[in-house]
Amino acid sequence: MRQDVKKIRNLLKQYAKLKRDLTAFNQVSSPSFDGVSSHSSRNGTESRLINHVDLSYQLKEVDDALNAIDDPQYQFILHDYIIEKRFNRNEACNQ
Repeated sequence: MRQDVKKIRNLLKQYAKLKRDLTAFNQVSSPSFDGVSSHSSRNGTESRLINHVDLSYQLKEVDDALNAIDDPQYQFILHDYIIEKRFNRNEACNQ
């Protein structure tokens, strides 16, 4: 299989997981500014926010690409078979 097809297929397989992760993302709490120095220079809240933005952007790109497909058969294959894994190969072919 071509490398670009493998990359696209893996992205679609991860789409459902990305969507769940984004849905599970809790509201980002405000960072603490209590004057106590931290042993780490990393800001966990900032990291979570950046991760949230990255997930949102990836999901939007996939959503836009899926919505641009006009053929309902292709949409079915991509969404129900590859992304949601609702059917095995034989069931998907019968559908």
